[in-house]
Amino acid sequence: MKFKAISLIFLLALIPLVLAVPSGTSATDVSNNNVTFSANGFDPAGGWFEYGMSATTLVVWTTQQTPAGGVITWTETGSPLTSGETYYVAGCDASGCDPSPATFTLLNATPLPTTTFGYLITNATQNKFDVLKMMPLILLPYAWLFPQSAIQLGISIVSALVLFAIYYGLAVRTRGVAVPVILGVIGAPYLLYANQGMNLGLPVEFQAIAQGIFYASLAGIILVLLRK
Repeated sequence: MKFKAISLIFLLALIPLVLAVPSGTSATDVSNNNVTFSANGFDPAGGWFEYGMSATTLVVWTTQQTPAGGVITWTETGSPLTSGETYYVAGCDASGCDPSPATFTLLNATPLPTTTFGYLITNATQNKFDVLKMMPLILLPYAWLFPQSAIQLGISIVSALVLFAIYYGLAVRTRGVAVPVILGVIGAPYLLYANQGMNLGLPVEFQAIAQGIFYASLAGIILVLLRK
């Protein structure tokens, strides 16, 4: 009888040990893709954390760690963590899991800035490679200093500068004016009108003179071509 009483007392003394599970689970340093778990009361043999999107279904287990003074701290980063979602986590060891899981919600991720790389080819394919729409887009980056309301003016000015550089280079290299004049004729519309091109516009009084100069230039080009 005495032996049974001692056995009963011994078993009762073991009950707290058997029921001892990790407790005090917490989630700190929560960001949009990582969080730090902590709990105490772990078995000296080691423990881990289990988390999931339901308090009753903790489907993700972390790596088992050896506690320091019964405490384990673990930082979980990346997948399957998803920004903006709410999770539950509990510290666990061989004796069981914390019956009161901690809850945490990841911060919403900040979207990356939208890039314009590939915009030209996207626009080209959507417009079935319409050259009239592709050409302005090629020069658009050079006109970014202009306000949006004057972007076409910016493209015209940039185009005029490019044409002038080509015109001057050909004149110096070939020591002739035939090809530069041809380019001048092509680039003239940038200067001729008040509502197109560079929007500079020629004074009404000068338009008649300009027309005569144009005819003379055209005749000169034809003569040069015939002489060659």
